[in-house]
Amino acid sequence: MVSWNALLQLPPGRVEQRCNVSVSGLPALGHSADTPSTAAGSRARDFPGPGARHLADGTPAGAYHRRAHASGWGHPGTPRLFEPGSWNPVAKGAGPFYFPDGKAHFNVAPYAPPTEDVDAEYPLMLTTGRVVSMFLSGNQTRRIGPLVDQYPEPLVEMHPSLARRLGIADRDSVAVESRRGHVVLRALCCVRWWWPPSVRTSSSCPITGLGRVASTG
Repeated sequence: MVSWNALLQLPPGRVEQRCNVSVSGLPALGHSADTPSTAAGSRARDFPGPGARHLADGTPAGAYHRRAHASGWGHPGTPRLFEPGSWNPVAKGAGPFYFPDGKAHFNVAPYAPPTEDVDAEYPLMLTTGRVVSMFLSGNQTRRIGPLVDQYPEPLVEMHPSLARRLGIADRDSVAVESRRGHVVLRALCCVRWWWPPSVRTSSSCPITGLGRVASTG
């Protein structure tokens, strides 16, 4: 669902509005689009290009937008939270935060050690994260071929100094093993993974099989 709301203020500097970014990608989908000017606001009805009209008309949000403006009703936009003078139903004017006194509250959490730490048998930490071409788990973006081509397979990333110590060359197949199981991945030796006592793999690749390594259940 795409929501088209009225423009509240212009973005700073060279920051593009989200609608402009969406419309600029339409040629890759086979539709032409004249990028709307910033002054035109972020309303689909102001987009002059046929591709932009396709974007507005081809989505439920586009249909909703047409009905809303046909009835003369407009959305006021989402209010900014936590700003001085802002109102919320909990503080009721006492302050900008969602507590009765309007102030921010911090809770001190007692320290708890990790349930499992490195030792002589398993001396490395495994961490996971996404890659720049994927959104979160990749559930949606891994359906897009050009994005998959940028990171087509799960890799285990490690610092070159760690790879040399373990006798691993770039793109070697290596076993990533924990007390629960193991998976075999190809190595990526890179300086961007700067912490030698750990390795990293992507959580955006569903075929990784990380559940066999990281799952505690």
